[in-house]
Amino acid sequence: MTCRNIASNNFSGTLPPELGNLVKLKRLYLDSCGLSGEIPSTFAKLTNMQVFWASDNRFSGKIPDFIGNWTQLTDLRFHGSSFEGPIPTSFSQLTSLNTLGISDIYNGSSSLDFIKNLKNLTELKLRNALIIGTIPSDIGEYQSLQTMDLSFNNLTGQLPSSLFNMSSLNSLFLGNNSLSGPLPSRKSDQLQTIDLSYNFLSGSFPQWVTTMLQMNLVVNNFTFDSSNITFPGLNCLQRNFPCNRNAPPYANFSIKCGGLQVMGSDGILYETEDSALGPATFSVTSTEKWAVSNAGLFYASNEKPSFLVNSHAQVNGTDVTPELFQTSRVSLGSLRYYGLGLQNGPYTVTLHFAETVYESRTSQTWLSLGRRVFDIYIQVRLLIE
Repeated sequence: MTCRNIASNNFSGTLPPELGNLVKLKRLYLDSCGLSGEIPSTFAKLTNMQVFWASDNRFSGKIPDFIGNWTQLTDLRFHGSSFEGPIPTSFSQLTSLNTLGISDIYNGSSSLDFIKNLKNLTELKLRNALIIGTIPSDIGEYQSLQTMDLSFNNLTGQLPSSLFNMSSLNSLFLGNNSLSGPLPSRKSDQLQTIDLSYNFLSGSFPQWVTTMLQMNLVVNNFTFDSSNITFPGLNCLQRNFPCNRNAPPYANFSIKCGGLQVMGSDGILYETEDSALGPATFSVTSTEKWAVSNAGLFYASNEKPSFLVNSHAQVNGTDVTPELFQTSRVSLGSLRYYGLGLQNGPYTVTLHFAETVYESRTSQTWLSLGRRVFDIYIQVRLLIE
């Protein structure tokens, strides 16, 4: 047997150690299968492995060091599990890797030293993986790299100019780090999607920064003047949030996420929010009353992803107008809303949620196994995990 696929199931328990006896396995798909516990030590024998997916489970413990001996591995994905860091230094031996995805690491930080030999990577996603240190100065040598996501880590230092001039890189996500300094003066034509939000970048914009790009630059320290107005409203979304500070005119706002305005049965007008947001974009209302920011990229797909869902679902049991839930916004990383002109004082924040895509677990269909996992932050504080 060279391939085993038990993904998208509702199993319980742990991985059977006997799987490690299938020494001819080349592809093993365990994503979203419901299993938990540590990866058995017997898996060390699976040295013919080429593809190993184990995302969206309850696996725990450290990522096994022996995976570094799977030198034929081309595709490794560990997203949304509960592994502990650091990422094994033995991964530097995986020189055949094309796709590496690791996210949501607990404990144990890692630098990027382990990727020093992985020059065949086309997709590198180390999101929320406790990555520290700086972006390697030789990152420009990774000429096969098409997508890089190092967001939600603890990276410091400046942006290497070579990072923005790689021949294949088209999507770059570095949001929610502690990067500083100016933007590079030049950028390749290939690089079209850039998320640099929530850093400490500064200075003016180089000429390549235009609205033709998918680009999110919110919450930095950029300089704005009459010659630097490429993105209307971006000046309101810098770290000091300068707009409406002297006489904030608003005491409330309500938003219809992903759709046209609706008057709710609660008497509240939910304002239109149907901006054409993409994987790295933001939008500020013309009144500078509120804003929305999105960052996150789907895995490679032949179809152009949509960040709006129009389900026409009939939601029952809600105390507000059901039409509120017929459209919604989808985000693969972070979706943020900002009140920009609110008066000082205590506020009540009300969020309305409904599942309109995945079927009920009682239907016992494959689609009913889907689940949504997200955190809710309000003013930087994690309130719901």
